[in-house]
Amino acid sequence: MGVFDSVGNVIAGMKKVSDIAQKLRDVELQGVIIDLSLGIIALKEEMAKLREENLHLQGKINEMEKKTDIRSKLVLRNSAYYLTEPVQGYSQGPFCMTCMDEDGLLMSVWNKNGFRHCGRCINKRFK
Repeated sequence: MGVFDSVGNVIAGMKKVSDIAQKLRDVELQGVIIDLSLGIIALKEEMAKLREENLHLQGKINEMEKKTDIRSKLVLRNSAYYLTEPVQGYSQGPFCMTCMDEDGLLMSVWNKNGFRHCGRCINKRFK
């Protein structure tokens, strides 16, 4: 049973208590029950927001772990990075040293007229 189920059970219990208070015609108790019910509903909404934020942060952590994993598979040769083992979706290299070091991005570079070029940072490097 999750937290949301527990809160749902509390709300259902509050409804039963409210019904009993109505039968007893206890207005003061009914007011307290309504206040508690509103507080529980607000709590449930806040929990939903926190759950959404948690999922977002977990996604960021997974992204950072992936970047860390990729960094552990890179080797620097001739002012460019190369993968030491295959990573799905990437060539073996060369990759821009500036983009990786500054932003953690694996950007392919190409050779032209003796220079390596990166289309993202417009970085030129000698061979």
